[in-house]
Amino acid sequence: MWNRRSKACTGWGKGGRRRGRSASERLTLYASCKDFFTPDAWLCVGVNMKHSDEATSLVLPIYTTADEQFWPFHTISKPTRIVKSVNTTKIRGHWLDLRHDGCYNVLSNDQVLGKNIIRTAHGPLYFKCFINLNSEEQFSLPGAIRAVILGTLQQQGLCTV
Repeated sequence: MWNRRSKACTGWGKGGRRRGRSASERLTLYASCKDFFTPDAWLCVGVNMKHSDEATSLVLPIYTTADEQFWPFHTISKPTRIVKSVNTTKIRGHWLDLRHDGCYNVLSNDQVLGKNIIRTAHGPLYFKCFINLNSEEQFSLPGAIRAVILGTLQQQGLCTV
């Protein structure tokens, strides 16, 4: 989607992740790098920036040595905060408790540390979702998302399934 020269463009962090930028910095980025990207690539960049500004309900897979392999954690933190998290970053939210029918109930407030989020080579895994904390609705983790989490753990040699 972009050519080899795009790696020389400023504004991208280690591993190709976009670092947080203000509107003026994004405009400068676009003006100085527009020749490095195809129109489709710029569309993807714009969608990613918009997503980082808009998403407010995320599920993070948290590594555990328990039988479940991971525990889902719901947060209203922005994706940019999750991506920038380090080992000591505290993220507030709610644990999701697995029921016998495969759905999850929302538990009380808690916090996790950034070091426990399951990560790929490109950064932490997180999934956009909507969980109404004021209702008794259960949350169901889609099978495709579960497969990505377990596949990531397996690549890291941490999955026993």
